[in-house]
Amino acid sequence: MSTEAIAAERPKRNYNALFGLTLLALLVLLWIILSVATPSFASANNISNLLRQGSMIAILAVGQTFVIITGGIDLSVGAVVGFATVIVAMLINAGTPVFLAILITCWSASPSACSMGSASSRWACRPSSSPWQR
Repeated sequence: MSTEAIAAERPKRNYNALFGLTLLALLVLLWIILSVATPSFASANNISNLLRQGSMIAILAVGQTFVIITGGIDLSVGAVVGFATVIVAMLINAGTPVFLAILITCWSASPSACSMGSASSRWACRPSSSPWQR
């Protein structure tokens, strides 16, 4: 047996938390730079507008996460959202009230989702969509 001292191994540092916060730090840095460069960026109206625009993407991301977790990869979500957005914009431009435009679009987007081959809506569009009648 040798008398040499065994060098203690350095503990490995866990940088996962640091890497997870990198995007948040870049977002905050971008906000700071834009607040200094543009006087109207930090206004209440602009922040409200940014949150309103991001909310649709956040809702879609949460819904798509559940679809992916359950194994039904559904790539037609973007197509259906684009279709619904165009229809709502056209109806509002034509003078239709907003609530009615949204109702018409929800009614029309459901069949189009079925025809586009959406994985989640294919199951719901079958004539016998009951889970007990497979």
